[in-house]
Amino acid sequence: MSDYDTPEKVATRDAEQRRRDPAAAAAQRAMDRRPSWGYSSDLVALCAAREMAAPLRAKHQKVQRLDGTYRCTSCRDAYGAHADWPTGTDRLIYAEEEL
Repeated sequence: MSDYDTPEKVATRDAEQRRRDPAAAAAQRAMDRRPSWGYSSDLVALCAAREMAAPLRAKHQKVQRLDGTYRCTSCRDAYGAHADWPTGTDRLIYAEEEL
């Protein structure tokens, strides 16, 4: 920041821009209400991460055992048996409503 761009000058310039441009003012008000945007941006990031992990879905499938419970096709528990569904990896790959 140069000596010409003091915080007071920046604030004055931003206020002048908001006064001239209603869209800039609306964007500034929306930024002030960040919790709703923060929540939706978290959802977007989570969906993008799940799309990146989509190739893992072929390995991690939900299979029903003979006793009616479900297991993951590739995850193993501490004893070497197939792990119960959903494992931690399954929770990362699949959305909550798909589990």
